[in-house]
Amino acid sequence: MKKLLTAVLAALMALCLILPAVAEGEVTIGQALYAAHGTKCFAVLTVAMQDGVIADAYIDEFQFMTAGEAVGVPNSDADFGQSYPEGKVLASKRENAEMYSANMAAAGSTVALDASNSRIRVSAPHCFK
Repeated sequence: MKKLLTAVLAALMALCLILPAVAEGEVTIGQALYAAHGTKCFAVLTVAMQDGVIADAYIDEFQFMTAGEAVGVPNSDADFGQSYPEGKVLASKRENAEMYSANMAAAGSTVALDASNSRIRVSAPHCFK
């Protein structure tokens, strides 16, 4: 009886988590990989659409950065990282936003990466809940 009650409670809890999402409408998730600019990085863009409206978005770019300064992607310190150029790690610009933004500021950028990503969301408030 105790196992049955536990199973029923678990099912009810799962149902409580699922029903609000169903009641609010269908959610569709899409993702794209592309060369954002130039030939030395790539971007991953993920968008969640709910009833034809952008509910959320995630943008990140990846490029080789200086090892020891940048935090590499998972397994950079293992077999995956063995083929990296010497002294480099494949790194997320988002994960290394402070360092990346400092480098961009030295090159003339006036907006930090984090602020730029935030502005995308603020500039289209009708798209984001």
